[in-house]
Amino acid sequence: MELKQVGPKEFAWMDSEEEDEEPNGEKPVPLEEVQSLGQMAKLAPGLQKRLKRGDLRSKELCEVVAALGRSKFFDGGLFEVLANELRRAFNRRSLGPSEVITTIAQLGDLNAYNQRVFEAACDALERELNRVPEALRQKLESTLKQVKHTPSEGFLRALSQRSGGGDRRQACPMFWRGQCKWGPKCKLSHDDNSFENTMDSGSWKPPSMSGGKSVGFKQSADLFKADRCGALW
Repeated sequence: MELKQVGPKEFAWMDSEEEDEEPNGEKPVPLEEVQSLGQMAKLAPGLQKRLKRGDLRSKELCEVVAALGRSKFFDGGLFEVLANELRRAFNRRSLGPSEVITTIAQLGDLNAYNQRVFEAACDALERELNRVPEALRQKLESTLKQVKHTPSEGFLRALSQRSGGGDRRQACPMFWRGQCKWGPKCKLSHDDNSFENTMDSGSWKPPSMSGGKSVGFKQSADLFKADRCGALW
Protein backbone atom coordinates (compact mmCIF):
# COMPACT_ATOMS: atom_id res chain seq x y z
CA MET A 1 0.00 0.00 0.00
CA GLU A 2 1.46 3.31 -1.07
CA LEU A 3 1.60 6.05 1.56
CA LYS A 4 1.06 9.61 0.44
CA GLN A 5 2.96 12.41 2.10
CA VAL A 6 0.70 14.92 3.78
CA GLY A 7 1.65 18.46 2.86
CA PRO A 8 1.60 21.48 5.16
CA LYS A 9 -1.65 23.22 5.96
CA GLU A 10 -2.49 25.99 3.55
CA PHE A 11 -3.31 28.53 6.25
CA ALA A 12 -1.86 29.00 9.74
CA TRP A 13 -5.29 29.11 11.38
CA MET A 14 -6.00 25.57 10.21
CA ASP A 15 -3.21 24.42 12.50
CA SER A 16 -4.06 26.60 15.45
CA GLU A 17 -7.66 25.46 15.91
CA GLU A 18 -6.70 21.80 16.12
CA GLU A 19 -3.80 22.44 18.50
CA ASP A 20 -5.84 24.68 20.80
CA GLU A 21 -8.56 22.06 21.32
CA GLU A 22 -8.14 19.87 24.39
CA PRO A 23 -8.17 16.03 24.21
CA ASN A 24 -11.67 15.89 25.71
CA GLY A 25 -13.00 18.09 22.90
CA GLU A 26 -13.36 21.22 25.04
CA LYS A 27 -11.69 24.42 23.96
CA PRO A 28 -9.66 26.56 26.40
CA VAL A 29 -11.33 29.58 27.97
CA PRO A 30 -11.05 32.88 26.06
CA LEU A 31 -7.96 34.92 26.87
CA GLU A 32 -9.93 37.72 28.52
CA GLU A 33 -11.51 35.21 30.92
CA VAL A 34 -8.27 33.56 32.07
CA GLN A 35 -7.90 33.64 35.85
CA SER A 36 -5.91 30.56 36.87
CA LEU A 37 -2.44 29.22 36.20
CA GLY A 38 -3.89 26.07 34.63
CA GLN A 39 -6.05 28.02 32.18
CA MET A 40 -3.06 30.09 31.07
CA ALA A 41 -0.85 27.03 30.74
CA LYS A 42 -3.30 25.52 28.23
CA LEU A 43 -3.25 28.67 26.11
CA ALA A 44 0.49 29.36 26.28
CA PRO A 45 1.75 27.01 23.50
CA GLY A 46 -0.77 28.31 20.96
CA LEU A 47 -0.12 31.92 21.95
CA GLN A 48 3.62 31.46 21.57
CA LYS A 49 3.16 30.17 18.01
CA ARG A 50 0.85 33.05 17.12
CA LEU A 51 3.32 35.55 18.57
CA LYS A 52 6.13 34.08 16.48
CA ARG A 53 3.97 34.47 13.37
CA GLY A 54 3.05 38.04 14.35
CA ASP A 55 -0.66 37.23 14.32
CA LEU A 56 -1.65 39.29 17.37
CA ARG A 57 -2.71 42.92 17.14
CA SER A 58 -1.38 45.53 19.57
CA LYS A 59 -4.42 45.48 21.83
CA GLU A 60 -4.36 41.68 21.88
CA LEU A 61 -0.79 41.87 23.17
CA CYS A 62 -2.08 43.92 26.09
CA GLU A 63 -4.72 41.27 26.74
CA VAL A 64 -2.02 38.60 26.81
CA VAL A 65 -0.02 40.55 29.40
CA ALA A 66 -3.16 41.14 31.48
CA ALA A 67 -4.00 37.41 31.41
CA LEU A 68 -0.44 36.54 32.41
CA GLY A 69 -0.71 38.98 35.28
CA ARG A 70 -4.02 37.60 36.53
CA SER A 71 -2.80 34.00 36.38
CA LYS A 72 0.75 34.75 37.63
CA PHE A 73 2.06 32.65 34.76
CA PHE A 74 5.68 32.93 33.65
CA ASP A 75 7.39 31.11 30.79
CA GLY A 76 10.74 32.28 29.45
CA GLY A 77 10.09 31.28 25.84
CA LEU A 78 6.67 32.93 25.75
CA PHE A 79 7.94 36.14 27.32
CA GLU A 80 10.83 36.35 24.87
CA VAL A 81 8.59 36.43 21.79
CA LEU A 82 6.01 38.57 23.62
CA ALA A 83 8.70 41.13 24.43
CA ASN A 84 9.66 41.41 20.77
CA GLU A 85 6.06 42.00 19.71
CA LEU A 86 5.41 44.52 22.48
CA ARG A 87 8.50 46.48 21.51
CA ARG A 88 7.29 46.66 17.91
CA ALA A 89 3.83 47.78 19.05
CA PHE A 90 5.32 50.54 21.22
CA ASN A 91 7.58 51.67 18.37
CA ARG A 92 4.57 51.85 16.03
CA ARG A 93 2.78 54.09 18.55
CA SER A 94 -0.28 51.88 18.15
CA LEU A 95 -1.25 51.99 21.84
CA GLY A 96 -2.44 54.87 24.00
CA PRO A 97 -0.56 56.11 27.11
CA SER A 98 -2.94 54.34 29.50
CA GLU A 99 -2.49 51.02 27.70
CA VAL A 100 1.30 51.36 27.62
CA ILE A 101 1.57 52.25 31.32
CA THR A 102 -0.84 49.52 32.40
CA THR A 103 1.02 46.93 30.31
CA ILE A 104 4.50 47.70 31.62
CA ALA A 105 3.13 47.91 35.18
CA GLN A 106 1.76 44.38 34.78
CA LEU A 107 5.12 43.23 33.41
CA GLY A 108 6.80 44.80 36.43
CA ASP A 109 4.46 42.96 38.81
CA LEU A 110 5.39 39.70 37.04
CA ASN A 111 9.10 40.54 37.39
CA ALA A 112 9.27 40.24 33.59
CA TYR A 113 11.60 43.19 32.98
CA ASN A 114 13.06 43.64 29.50
CA GLN A 115 15.20 46.72 28.99
CA ARG A 116 14.40 47.15 25.30
CA VAL A 117 10.66 46.86 25.94
CA PHE A 118 10.76 49.50 28.66
CA GLU A 119 12.93 51.79 26.51
CA ALA A 120 10.40 51.51 23.68
CA ALA A 121 7.56 52.19 26.13
CA CYS A 122 9.27 55.32 27.47
CA ASP A 123 9.95 56.56 23.94
CA ALA A 124 6.28 56.09 23.07
CA LEU A 125 5.17 57.92 26.22
CA GLU A 126 7.59 60.86 26.25
CA ARG A 127 5.55 63.17 24.00
CA GLU A 128 2.27 62.12 25.63
CA LEU A 129 3.19 62.69 29.26
CA ASN A 130 1.67 66.19 29.33
CA ARG A 131 -1.81 64.69 28.98
CA VAL A 132 -1.34 61.68 31.26
CA PRO A 133 -3.44 61.92 34.47
CA GLU A 134 -1.49 62.35 37.68
CA ALA A 135 -2.53 58.98 39.04
CA LEU A 136 -1.14 57.26 35.93
CA ARG A 137 2.07 59.29 36.20
CA GLN A 138 2.51 58.02 39.74
CA LYS A 139 1.84 54.47 38.56
CA LEU A 140 4.47 54.90 35.84
CA GLU A 141 7.03 56.31 38.27
CA SER A 142 6.38 53.45 40.69
CA THR A 143 6.79 50.85 37.94
CA LEU A 144 10.08 52.30 36.72
CA LYS A 145 11.43 52.29 40.28
CA GLN A 146 10.17 48.77 40.84
CA VAL A 147 12.11 47.34 37.88
CA LYS A 148 15.02 49.78 38.36
CA HIS A 149 14.75 51.11 34.82
CA THR A 150 16.55 54.37 34.11
CA PRO A 151 14.88 56.35 31.28
CA SER A 152 16.53 59.07 29.21
CA GLU A 153 17.07 62.54 30.67
CA GLY A 154 14.46 63.96 28.31
CA PHE A 155 11.89 61.48 29.55
CA LEU A 156 12.68 62.24 33.19
CA ARG A 157 12.28 65.99 32.55
CA ALA A 158 8.91 65.42 30.86
CA LEU A 159 7.80 63.14 33.67
CA SER A 160 8.73 65.67 36.35
CA GLN A 161 6.69 68.46 34.76
CA ARG A 162 3.27 68.77 36.35
CA SER A 163 0.41 70.95 35.23
CA GLY A 164 -0.20 73.70 37.75
CA GLY A 165 -3.19 73.86 40.05
CA GLY A 166 -3.90 70.15 40.16
CA ASP A 167 -4.22 68.17 43.38
CA ARG A 168 -1.72 65.31 43.20
CA ARG A 169 -2.93 63.48 46.30
CA GLN A 170 -4.91 60.25 46.22
CA ALA A 171 -8.68 60.64 46.44
CA CYS A 172 -10.25 60.43 49.92
CA PRO A 173 -12.68 57.46 49.99
CA MET A 174 -14.59 58.75 53.01
CA PHE A 175 -15.21 62.13 51.37
CA TRP A 176 -16.92 60.44 48.44
CA ARG A 177 -19.13 58.58 50.92
CA GLY A 178 -19.99 61.87 52.62
CA GLN A 179 -18.26 60.77 55.83
CA CYS A 180 -14.97 62.70 55.95
CA LYS A 181 -14.97 65.31 58.74
CA TRP A 182 -11.45 66.61 58.22
CA GLY A 183 -12.32 69.12 55.50
CA PRO A 184 -9.26 71.13 54.34
CA LYS A 185 -7.09 69.38 56.97
CA CYS A 186 -7.58 65.97 55.32
CA LYS A 187 -4.35 64.41 54.09
CA LEU A 188 -6.14 62.99 51.04
CA SER A 189 -7.74 64.83 48.13
CA HIS A 190 -11.35 66.01 47.87
CA ASP A 191 -10.83 67.23 44.30
CA ASP A 192 -13.07 65.90 41.49
CA ASN A 193 -10.16 65.42 39.08
CA SER A 194 -8.14 63.54 41.69
CA PHE A 195 -11.04 61.15 42.24
CA GLU A 196 -11.44 60.50 38.49
CA ASN A 197 -7.70 60.04 37.94
CA THR A 198 -7.40 57.66 40.88
CA MET A 199 -10.34 55.60 39.64
CA ASP A 200 -9.02 55.55 36.04
CA SER A 201 -5.64 54.23 37.18
CA GLY A 202 -7.22 51.52 39.31
CA SER A 203 -5.04 52.48 42.29
CA TRP A 204 -7.89 53.32 44.68
CA LYS A 205 -10.29 50.94 46.42
CA PRO A 206 -13.26 51.99 48.55
CA PRO A 207 -13.28 51.11 52.26
CA SER A 208 -15.57 48.16 51.56
CA MET A 209 -12.81 46.59 49.42
CA SER A 210 -9.75 47.80 51.30
CA GLY A 211 -10.92 46.63 54.68
CA GLY A 212 -11.10 50.15 56.08
CA LYS A 213 -7.33 50.49 56.24
CA SER A 214 -6.97 53.60 54.10
CA VAL A 215 -5.61 56.83 55.57
CA GLY A 216 -8.92 58.59 54.99
CA PHE A 217 -10.83 55.87 56.79
CA LYS A 218 -8.54 55.99 59.84
CA GLN A 219 -8.73 59.77 59.96
CA SER A 220 -12.51 59.79 59.89
CA ALA A 221 -12.78 56.89 62.33
CA ASP A 222 -10.54 58.61 64.88
CA LEU A 223 -12.41 61.86 64.48
CA PHE A 224 -15.76 60.11 64.83
CA LYS A 225 -14.67 58.51 68.12
CA ALA A 226 -13.57 61.88 69.46
CA ASP A 227 -16.80 63.47 68.28
CA ARG A 228 -18.92 60.89 70.11
CA CYS A 229 -17.04 61.61 73.32
CA GLY A 230 -17.66 65.32 72.95
CA ALA A 231 -13.94 66.02 72.74
CA LEU A 232 -14.29 68.21 69.67
CA TRP A 233 -16.90 70.57 71.01
